[in-house]
Parts: sequence; C-alpha cells; structure tokens
Amino acid sequence: MKERIDYYPFNEKYSRFVEIDSKCTFHIQMDPENFSYLLYLDFRPIPFWQDFGKSCVRLCGDGKYHNSQYFLNSDCGKRYINVSDIEGSVISAEPYHCIIGDRAKLYAFRRIRNPGRTLIVAPHPDDAELGAFTFLSSNPANTFVVTLSAGECVKDIDKQYFSGMDQDVSAAMRRKGLLRAWNSATVPMLCGIESDHLFMLGYPDGMLTEMMMKPTTDIRNPADPDLKPNFFRLYNRDPLAHGDDSRWDHLVDELADLLSSLAIQTVVVTNPIVDSHPDHIAAAYAVADAIRKNSFTPDNVFMYVNHIRKAKRFNTGPVGSVIGPQVFNARQVFGTVMDFESRPLDEELLKRKGIAMNAMYDLYRPDGFFATVKHMFRKPEWFDSPRIGLGRYFRRSLKANEPFCVVSGHSFLKLCDEARSSDRGEEEK
Repeated sequence: MKERIDYYPFNEKYSRFVEIDSKCTFHIQMDPENFSYLLYLDFRPIPFWQDFGKSCVRLCGDGKYHNSQYFLNSDCGKRYINVSDIEGSVISAEPYHCIIGDRAKLYAFRRIRNPGRTLIVAPHPDDAELGAFTFLSSNPANTFVVTLSAGECVKDIDKQYFSGMDQDVSAAMRRKGLLRAWNSATVPMLCGIESDHLFMLGYPDGMLTEMMMKPTTDIRNPADPDLKPNFFRLYNRDPLAHGDDSRWDHLVDELADLLSSLAIQTVVVTNPIVDSHPDHIAAAYAVADAIRKNSFTPDNVFMYVNHIRKAKRFNTGPVGSVIGPQVFNARQVFGTVMDFESRPLDEELLKRKGIAMNAMYDLYRPDGFFATVKHMFRKPEWFDSPRIGLGRYFRRSLKANEPFCVVSGHSFLKLCDEARSSDRGEEEK
C-alpha cells in the first residue's frame, strides 16, 4: 500500500498531544465558537480485498454523534481529521474500515469572527459557489465577487451546451460564455448580494497563465481571436477600466482598483499551492500582483480549493459529511506558515448552497452512463449518499463545512513567491 503524508506548515494558536484510549476517545475541553480544530494522526485503511467498506472516522462529542470524515482506501500515512464544531469534553474518533494511531496531535486555530469587507475572487463562474459559499451567504452587505473569466471554452462542437444550436466553435463559445456570465451576475443574488457588488472581467478561459507569462501582450483564444473581454461584461453594473484587450497588466490594474476602491479587508481566493487548475493558480498570482501594485494590503486572505494537484478524487464521502484540509504533498514544503478555518454549513445552509450550485448551468449536467457505472465501483459511499444534484463534481462539494487556509496579506505575497518558484522548478525538471 502506498504511503502519503499530508502536511501543512500550520501556525496554530496552540497544540497538544492527546492519547486516544481503547474506546477511541480523548478528553479535552474545546471552544468551537472561537476555534477550529484538527487532529493529526496515523491512518491506515483496511485493504480493499479484506474489506469492501469505505474508510471513515466517526466523530462524537460527549456520546452525541457529530459527523463522519471519509478517506480514500488507496494509501496510508498521516492525516488531518477535522474535529471543529464538536461540543463536549469527551471526544470520540471511532475508525470504520481503517486503523488510526493511539497518539495524535491536536491543533487549535482561532477563528476570524469578523472578516469585514470581503472580496471573493472566482477564476470562473461557479468557483465561488463551490468553494466559498459560506462567505457569499454570511455577510452579503459587505461581500463582493469578481469573476476573472466567463469559462467559455468549448473544446469540441459536439460538447456545446445546446446540441446542434451552433455550427462552429466560436459561436458556441460566445453563447456558453454569455450564459455563464449571466450565472455569475445573478446567482450570488440568491444569497442577498446586490448586483453592483458583482463584477465579470471576461478574460479568456484557460489563458490566464499565458497572459501572466506575457504581461503586456494581448492574449486571445485561438478558437476566436476577435473575442474581447468586453463581450462578457454587459451585465456589470459599474464600468471597469479595461476590456478591449486581454493583458495581464490590465487584469492586475482592475483587481488593484477593486481592492483599494472597495477598501477590502479580506480576500477569498484559490490556493496556489494546492489547487491544480492553471487558471486557479494564476488567479492567486493576479491578486498578489494587484496587492503589490497599489500597496493596499488586506488584513486576511482565505484560500479555498476546487481542484487537487496529483489527486483525481477529493472531498470523498457522502453529501453532508465533514472534510478537513485538502490533500497536500509533504514534499512541497513551503516556508510560509498558515492558519486553518473550518466554516460550517447547517442543514438549511447546505440546501441553499445546493440551490445556488444548481442554478449554475455548468454544474447542472448529469454524469454520463459510463461515468456513473465507474463511480459506483470506485466509491462505495455512492450507495448511501443522498442523491442531491446531478453530477459527482456537484455532490462532492456539498459538505458540512468549507475548509480554508488563512494567511495575512503580507504572508500571502510571500506564499505566492514561493509557489511561483516551485512551479518554475517543476517546469525545469
């Protein structure tokens, strides 16, 4: 069995070692109102040929069931178990179809109770709803969303949204982008966010990394070289400075203007060291460049993950289960330390997130026949998971919490520098 050690350079408020007794319990007084908690311990799944069950740890507080966290059966090693939001002084972590160590380290992270004026940076329509819905819904009067790209790419004419409607990829791209731009301009209003708090920049989908590499060059999608960002900005209530070309320096200028003009205190953006999508990585770098450009530094940066590097499956477990920090390769050790925050979703908020995600057209498509059959055999929890939503990607984002890595604005700049250096090192190999 392959070994994988999850590791984050955490900067916890405090930590302590705990002994897990024969009843799978340990004693500690926790304060879930003000702290998020992680339990770091050894994990080994029972091999598939010995037990067909799904590996999970069942969490209880003072004998009352809280939730369960699920793990992949393919590898063993160190894991983080999210024990946030458990009330009680006697905590139970009971393993099912797996074995956990009897000695663990408990990390405590102080919650940021008032993030203030918040800017959510979404690389594409639906990224904010998937990874940062708790921010969309918690304080709409002080929350703003900027979407960098309309997500318009159509790789093949047979993959267009409406079969047979358009006869060339360019027309299909424009139609798809307009629909997704409309999604980004309207879906956050389900959370109470005003339309003038929503910004669509319309930069070319899948081209942000190339734009970053050539910051003063007008980069267009080869499938439609005449397509400009302004085409997808028609739903913006407030005019933006640029839009006639797709240049990295103009993207950075617009983000810098938003940070300063809106007096942003907290930025929510994709995690450049964990998220694997090139546009998601570039989105974080664009925020870092914008912070440097106008010397306006936010107090906090919350980083979310919608794709995982070198991991095809993540957020395992049925709808409503708890998740911890996303898979992180210990060999990629960064010097910047970070906090962790688990933001809970109660049953009603989880349903509201499902409605918002369902309103995003790109998430509405069901799995195909072969994908459904493949999923049945790869994930046994499919059988007892509530059938909320149509596709796997949809369902695995409906969890009882949203995990974030948190750094200060200054530390975020350092983290992006380290991530860029790491990316360059991998390219040279």
